[in-house]
Amino acid sequence: MNPPFREISLDGEYAIESNFPLADLLKPEQEYQKAYKDTMPKIRAAGFLKTQAVQEHIEDLMLYSSDLAQIKSALKRCYQIDVSFVKSMDDLKPNNLDNFMMKFQSTLDAAMEKYKT
Repeated sequence: MNPPFREISLDGEYAIESNFPLADLLKPEQEYQKAYKDTMPKIRAAGFLKTQAVQEHIEDLMLYSSDLAQIKSALKRCYQIDVSFVKSMDDLKPNNLDNFMMKFQSTLDAAMEKYKT
């Protein structure tokens, strides 16, 4: 593979010809940023849902609201967090929230590894 060709313009700026499209250099970072924007709010939400005060609120909601959709709506309204990853009542338990956090973190780590290469 040949090194890129460089020349200096009269303005003192470099003009570089690359051996591959420069737009391809941005794709890994764009993919990582997309994964980050999709995943970080869920990691933060799961961590927030694990706190003792929120767990007590969830227990109260379970006592008075039998529907998962109502509980998710109340959590979203009260705390302005993304609870779209919650699919069942069991998902709101601290151990399951830990599992969600680990899964989301591994997704983010995989995106970071792909970005590094």
